[in-house]
Amino acid sequence: MRRTGRAHSMSCWSITAGRKCSPGPTPTRAALHPLRACQSLCPVYGAIGGHAYDAVYAGPIGAVLTPALGGLERAPHLPQASSFCGQCEDVCPVRVPLPALMRRLREDSFRRPDIAVAGRRLTRFWSWAARRPALYRPGLRLDLAVLRLLGAHRGAIRSLPFISGWTGARDFPVPEGGSFDEKWHASGREPKR
Repeated sequence: MRRTGRAHSMSCWSITAGRKCSPGPTPTRAALHPLRACQSLCPVYGAIGGHAYDAVYAGPIGAVLTPALGGLERAPHLPQASSFCGQCEDVCPVRVPLPALMRRLREDSFRRPDIAVAGRRLTRFWSWAARRPALYRPGLRLDLAVLRLLGAHRGAIRSLPFISGWTGARDFPVPEGGSFDEKWHASGREPKR
């Protein structure tokens, strides 16, 4: 700190270990000022933890920074890991617009055919099945039964082919009880109209 008359001035240097500005989309550069306050309130981060991000930066800030710094093709799943509740933006002391940045990265990944093909096919299939309750409900019951059978002895499943990224680092918990739809009907509550 240097005294200049009665006023004080201070120089502040940020050490970035040789990193350069993000080669990614320009709007994501706002995320280069993280303080990680967003991690404490994020429901997704709280449920899956930081190791699922497979990156230095975890939580909502990591869902933006990792694809921006390393390329969207290396981390297309991170912008998908959000409920978009907005708590991360509310608590952020520098007001980084994380939900808007994650939406933009989601849109960018959806436009890239090399990234989004499997996700689009899966979403189309789910959408088709969900519009047919007579198929969807028995299919869901079958899925739950198979998952319970696979994890019956351990209470968890070590490996599943379609989610190997998840089960490579942690066990998949065996579903408890029935489907949400079954639990809702059993509760006796009526949906709001």
